[in-house]
Amino acid sequence: MQASPGPPLESTKGCKNIQDLPSGALHHIFHCLGPRDLCQIGATCQEWRILTLDATTNQTWATFYQGKWKLPRAALLGGNRWQEIYGVKMKLAQAWHGRFKQDLLYGHRGGVRSTALLPSCQLLATGSMDRYVRLWDLQSGVPLTSRKLSGTVRAVALDQMQLAAAASPQGVIRMWNADPGTAGAAMFDIEGSAGSHLVGHTGPVTCLQLDDSFLASGSWDYTARIWSRASLRCRAVLTFPDWLWDLQACGGNLLVAAGACAHVVDLSTGERLRMFPSATPNFEAQPGTGMGTRVEGSRDGRLLFHGTAQGSIMCYDLRVPTAAGAAQLWHHSSPVTGLAYEDPCLAACFQDGSVLMLQAEALAAQQGLGSGSQGSRAHRSGGKAGRASKTVRIGTDAKEAGLKRQLGALGCPAYSIAIADQWLACSGESQVVRTWDFTDALVRQEQAQRAKQARADHKLQKRLRAQAAALAALPGPNDILLDPHDHPDSPSPPYEPSSAAPQPAGFSTAEASTSGTYTDGEGETMGVASPRQLPLGRWGAAMQRRDAMAGAGRMMSLPQAVLRIPPPNLVRLPGASIEMRDTACSTGDGGEGCTQARLFLSLSAKTEVLPSMATVQ
Repeated sequence: MQASPGPPLESTKGCKNIQDLPSGALHHIFHCLGPRDLCQIGATCQEWRILTLDATTNQTWATFYQGKWKLPRAALLGGNRWQEIYGVKMKLAQAWHGRFKQDLLYGHRGGVRSTALLPSCQLLATGSMDRYVRLWDLQSGVPLTSRKLSGTVRAVALDQMQLAAAASPQGVIRMWNADPGTAGAAMFDIEGSAGSHLVGHTGPVTCLQLDDSFLASGSWDYTARIWSRASLRCRAVLTFPDWLWDLQACGGNLLVAAGACAHVVDLSTGERLRMFPSATPNFEAQPGTGMGTRVEGSRDGRLLFHGTAQGSIMCYDLRVPTAAGAAQLWHHSSPVTGLAYEDPCLAACFQDGSVLMLQAEALAAQQGLGSGSQGSRAHRSGGKAGRASKTVRIGTDAKEAGLKRQLGALGCPAYSIAIADQWLACSGESQVVRTWDFTDALVRQEQAQRAKQARADHKLQKRLRAQAAALAALPGPNDILLDPHDHPDSPSPPYEPSSAAPQPAGFSTAEASTSGTYTDGEGETMGVASPRQLPLGRWGAAMQRRDAMAGAGRMMSLPQAVLRIPPPNLVRLPGASIEMRDTACSTGDGGEGCTQARLFLSLSAKTEVLPSMATVQ
């Protein structure tokens, strides 16, 4: 396909800076850029921003769009903001990586040989071995209308203007026009109208495609025919050496799968430009088995995708006449029975019922197959057919990168696949048509990301609160270590006396308290204790008492807990209380009893038991 020449150049004499160039020259430069570069140009300066929004650049954006996708319905209604339309389409293309809703459509009584999607009108067309062509509502999955034809409906094609179906063994094609203006009537009245008849083929028609100005058909009579959509007359007949299984019109060329080979034909002249053979020599496709080859291509005519009966999916850059322009995207253990492409996804179905989606251009670029600029001309060398030079097996790395996605299996041989506007449909030997709806994938992805972020924020806040509590429990320079278990209600076992230790000088054999009295081992009141009389070690105070029953010189060491004491070492902790309790003790032999004053600490706050105890110095 030859690129449009762009706007005419103006004189650039006397220009010292690129910003001094006249608008015509700048528009010509912009026309040679790609979409990403053109967006960056618009963010460079205010003057260029204005130029990228005018009518001339808008037409450049229209060229970009038409090089990737079919014209949207908004364009047919007079939409002129092509940059916005292009940006929305690019964003929606990310939906193929998201979640989908799957539906099963029941209604046919035989295997479904062909499918065609029209999501802009919420329509799906199917053709079956039960001789019926049906139209379905995509959202509800309900059949809208149907018509019985004279044979197996092997091919259907659908767009906003017309519906085409081929079912006659003699090669007759039926055409119905859209009639959206009639109130209460279906968009295509195939039940109440016999449609137009296109007669010319002498064998069953196996493939159809509706282009903007023509209908292309391929048959087992070894010919492809080009029909005018306005007059419904045959404009050209192209002859091939084998039965035709598939065809696509892309970038001014007609891609044809005839037998085991893929052919590239110039639509304007009928000249056969390239031929790509199957990987297996002497392979002969058998009619009725669905084991012929399949073809697809990018709308700008750069890339040809070839699905073979050996399970390979090849990609050829038609601008490169050598083997350097070929790459094997995928290899399956079953023959390829259907291909459908909408940038950036290539959908494929196989005879074992598998359904696969590939990021075709990304996989090709991974093997060094250049993507080039849009609108570039395909090579017209007529030289040798290209052959695969590199092979990639899609493994863990490619799967993680989102380059390949397995959508499941039909459970029966697949016959046809279609992809358009975040919808995918596949049919096969069973009477069921399966659809995948990706239209809500971006919304679901955003909801999942928000929920994931909320969970992460909750975990972070919980972790920060735990860290703050742990820091608050650490001992500080004004902390005193006391016993958390020395309480009558403590479930801890009774303390065992430790080994003999010298009694610290100046400290009574009785326990000390923060306020009140303390007694000696004989129960006699010795005086009043103040907080400053508590002996302090390096990390706090160690509570020690003489075990009256064990005799003098025997000391007991108690476990320690952290108690926050602000200066001047007064016991002030919310939720904690200090009290004196009298405990009656008696000797084991019934001797004279003794009374001890013991210090008890009641804590409602969290404490931390330290692994060791500081010795009173």
